[in-house]
Amino acid sequence: MIVMNIWLNMLTTTGLGAIIGGYTNHLAIKMLFRPHRPIYIGKFQVPFTPGLIPKRRDELAVQLGKMVVEHLLTPEGIGKKLTNEEFQKGLIHWAQVEVDKVITNERSLRYMLEKWNVAHVEEEATRKIEYVITEKIHAFLAEYYTYTWEQALPHSVHEKIENAIPNASAFILERGISFFESEEGKARLSKMIDDFFASRGTLLNLVGMFLGNVSVVDRVQPEVIKFLGQDATKQLLTDVLQKEWEKLKGRDVKELEAFVEKEMIVSSVLSAVKVEETVSKFLNQSVQQVCEPVRETIIEKVVPSAVAKGLKWGTENVESILNNLHLAEIVQQEVSTFSTERLEDLVLSITKNELKMITYLGALLGGMIGLVQGLLLLFLR
Repeated sequence: MIVMNIWLNMLTTTGLGAIIGGYTNHLAIKMLFRPHRPIYIGKFQVPFTPGLIPKRRDELAVQLGKMVVEHLLTPEGIGKKLTNEEFQKGLIHWAQVEVDKVITNERSLRYMLEKWNVAHVEEEATRKIEYVITEKIHAFLAEYYTYTWEQALPHSVHEKIENAIPNASAFILERGISFFESEEGKARLSKMIDDFFASRGTLLNLVGMFLGNVSVVDRVQPEVIKFLGQDATKQLLTDVLQKEWEKLKGRDVKELEAFVEKEMIVSSVLSAVKVEETVSKFLNQSVQQVCEPVRETIIEKVVPSAVAKGLKWGTENVESILNNLHLAEIVQQEVSTFSTERLEDLVLSITKNELKMITYLGALLGGMIGLVQGLLLLFLR
């Protein structure tokens, strides 16, 4: 019976010690989060209310922000990651896949721009292209109007024109011969002769006496054709054209403005280019059609180069980027917006197992203390 009482006393003290130790630790853990708000009895605030974390939430937010910036997302750590070869290869591959998805899209450029909320792109593109063309033409004319034709035209053009003058002379004379050999040419020549003699009065009668029944035009026509076919005539016309060309070279390009206004030139160029129609056709093409000629270059060269340059720039400026992002403030603001319940769930989800072990450790220590108390009571008796 005595032995039974001894064991019962030891079990009782050990059990009570374990319960008290475990519950004390459990209560201490709960008091980290609970109560969420201060509790008052009259005007007196109950001690340890609110819990530690609700009470120090603002300080916790500040410290978490500092911890993230000073120990987690450091410039050195991010820079090391950005220069990691495997990371760079993975990022380049990802970028190539994503860019390829975009440039092989079968949707039209117009559809994609509308999808990206880029409004009035056709009108804007047409207006800007026409503006650029107009400005270029005005700038071109402003410069060339200060030149003579000799200065304005390239040397190759001078050579071509000078080489073409003899051919032009031959062409003009050939066309002249063909004209005067035709009935129309003969009729025109006859009219010219009639007009000439009509202005000379009795001269026509005098000529008629010498020619008899043969008409004047029948005598003049072969001579005109013969004259036009002579080499001397060709050389004469070539010399005349050459002299006129030399005169033209010395004249100012600006003289052209008296015959053709700048706005007429601009209008003619814009009409020939058909900017609006060209832009419309371009936008109606699919992204794939537009990008296909340069797809391989974009994927194999442009994307890797752009990623490499971007990573290099990011590595060199990572500290400045982090400073401008104000990560500590972002973390602080986010944590400050958490409700106490959410903050509690967040901490418990991370430390749940460890907090349980603390509770069990408290029970173990309490049980051991109870066991020691039981043994002390036994010896004291």
